[in-house]
Amino acid sequence: MVTAQFLGAEAAFPAGPWLLAHTLKCPVYFVAGVYTRPNHYALHFEFLADEVKLDRKDRTASIARYAQSYASMLETYARSAPLNWFNFYDFWSAP
Repeated sequence: MVTAQFLGAEAAFPAGPWLLAHTLKCPVYFVAGVYTRPNHYALHFEFLADEVKLDRKDRTASIARYAQSYASMLETYARSAPLNWFNFYDFWSAP
């Protein structure tokens, strides 16, 4: 887990997706489906990284930078459509 600023507080985000993307040397995209009336979804695809490169000396800080870019993008969409957002775990609970 790494922490990032999200909706005005420190929140825990998983490090696993960034480690996997680093290992696979693949690009990373943010994807969001925002509900719009009547019964439609607007799909948004945002580029996050061409390739995840983690510094061997400070891997945690490298992952935290990627997680912060994701958290910032998630926050933008959560603020633009707050009733569309649902999280499956408590971001703000202590690990």
